Amino acid sequence: MLILLFAIPLSLPAQTISENKKDEFTGQHIKRTTYERFTSASKQRLWGNARISQIDSLIYLEIKLQLGGNIFGVSKGGKVMFKLKNGTILEVTSLSDELSTIGGGAVDMLGSKNPGLHMQCLLTDTAITLLKSSVPTKMRVYTTDGYAEADIKESFGEKISKMVTLIKE
Repeated sequence: MLILLFAIPLSLPAQTISENKKDEFTGQHIKRTTYERFTSASKQRLWGNARISQIDSLIYLEIKLQLGGNIFGVSKGGKVMFKLKNGTILEVTSLSDELSTIGGGAVDMLGSKNPGLHMQCLLTDTAITLLKSSVPTKMRVYTTDGYAEADIKESFGEKISKMVTLIKE
């Protein structure tokens, strides 16, 4: 019986709604998914986690990035591009200037000692429709030093599509 306890994971990662509330001060309705990894090591050592947030009627893609231990930035209006499985290129832009900080790209203890950043991109109705209909297979983010890109495993890309569906329910 004890062996069985160790064979069963204590928590199974799955996309869920982590927050769904009305802010008592602003009156805004806030709904957020959990953060999920969507890239892991690549040639450029780009790691990424994402979640979808909805504040009233606006929907955002929140991305936490780490770039191989390097300090980097993303400018307001900086492009983040996703190549979707159906061949479509989806482009979103950063809503603000972001500079990496120690732990800024971490979701948990893993990576909390490395530089990274947190950025937000507004998702249009078109972007939402595209993400629901086809999974991302590759990502490119334009930084202050050029750009970094990474392949997205299909299972990771499916997480992004699922998050969009969860927020829209």
